[in-house]
Amino acid sequence: MKKHLTNKGSIIINSFMISILLLMIIITTLTICVNEFYIVKSNENSIKAYYLAESGINETISKINNELNKVIGRYLMKLKEDKMKYIQKIISEKNEKPYRPLSLDQDLQNYLSSQLSLFNETITNKEKPFSYTDHYSYTIKTSYSFQDNTIDILSTGVYNSTKKIIHVYLLLPHIENDGVDMYDLPKIKVLPLRIERYYQVFGQ
Repeated sequence: MKKHLTNKGSIIINSFMISILLLMIIITTLTICVNEFYIVKSNENSIKAYYLAESGINETISKINNELNKVIGRYLMKLKEDKMKYIQKIISEKNEKPYRPLSLDQDLQNYLSSQLSLFNETITNKEKPFSYTDHYSYTIKTSYSFQDNTIDILSTGVYNSTKKIIHVYLLLPHIENDGVDMYDLPKIKVLPLRIERYYQVFGQ
């Protein structure tokens, strides 16, 4: 009888230990699965936040480029008129000063100092530019350095509280000598807006 009870007690203890072991395996497996899920979700959020920041950068560069092309177009018209007046003075022999092309920098400075802030904006899921279902946004901040001849763009993408930041420096269009024309006057060409630096910001 005692042997039977001892065997029964051993079976109960062994069953209990096996149950504990199985429970630990199940909990460990669930923990790993949950952690993996959050890692995947976090990576997905990071990728979407980066894409939002990148989209904001691309959209802003496109807008700035379009507006600066208008400034350049007006500048080239003024340059042509100024050169024609100079040539007419040469023909009539009334011109004594050497020809110097008009500066593009001043036109760009006048435009950017008054209009660049218009490119600052925050786009959210209320405007629905993307098909994402969760909360998202991107914020654009711009500044202009006349000394460095650059535009500074900071784009912050946010998706489900995950934030990614991209910083871009644009080198402004500028003129370059392109030989001489039939009147032996300097010709110029306008070099377009270009990306000087493009990088992701961490720790903000």
